[in-house]
Amino acid sequence: SVFIDKHSSYHMLGHCIRTNIFPGAPVAWSSLVKDSYVNHPLQSLPTDPEGWYGRRTDDLMRWTERNIINQKLQKALREMEQKIGPK
Repeated sequence: SVFIDKHSSYHMLGHCIRTNIFPGAPVAWSSLVKDSYVNHPLQSLPTDPEGWYGRRTDDLMRWTERNIINQKLQKALREMEQKIGPK
């Protein structure tokens, strides 16, 4: 035990590296980007008549559109009444 080399673990590790016990990087290379993304472009989805810019047009959306049109109509009628004058 007194005659044990202080660097024996270092020499054993060097021997393992020289004899290629630790082969290193794998031969078949793979990357996260290549595994995560597809090589071909994705097909576009068919257009949905109920969809508008990716949003579904529900009853609240239809009501809002009709309300905006109604407000514009009321404004135009008020302006016409002001031009004509009171009855």
